[in-house]
Amino acid sequence: MAQYILRGIAVEEHNASAPPSTAVRLILVPAAYWSFKKDFERVHAKLKSSMGVKYAKLCAITESSCRTELDFGIKPQDGNKARGLVHQASLLLRQEALGASVTSGTVTGSFNSQQHWLSFLVRPLLYASRNNAAHGNAASRLNSLSASGDSVTAASWTFLFCYLYFALILLCQAKITLADLEPLYENADLIN
Repeated sequence: MAQYILRGIAVEEHNASAPPSTAVRLILVPAAYWSFKKDFERVHAKLKSSMGVKYAKLCAITESSCRTELDFGIKPQDGNKARGLVHQASLLLRQEALGASVTSGTVTGSFNSQQHWLSFLVRPLLYASRNNAAHGNAASRLNSLSASGDSVTAASWTFLFCYLYFALILLCQAKITLADLEPLYENADLIN
């Protein structure tokens, strides 16, 4: 998620200063970035001010000739800096996840409520498991030359585990009943 967020910030920074002829079409930015920015504004603002602007300065963004992909144009000598910023961003995301800084009284936290914080924990997990398992432009075990039937099984289990985890949270919050978990058990039987 850290890289998606920093890349989204880089595109926005690029478009803010680029003439319209070199602006990047926003449809090429992953939807996960826009959802994160909208739903977790305070965390996004922290990332943007601390690492996002620095990451954007390393980028010379262009669209591919077929206009379906972005090239972030990070120079080889800046590769370690870019990876370092992504790592720092992931550490900040981890800190936010573990810290549970929820607004209380007059103290403004990163999250409006415990439910908002829980959403921060679960939604990226669900997105990452789905994206890593079956699709997306990220390197995944299924896009590998050494992918096999075991790769499909592992990806399916990861995907189903994340949804089971989310369902158990909803069950604990009394948002669903035990009977609502039945499809998850049926899906698990399909993998065996």
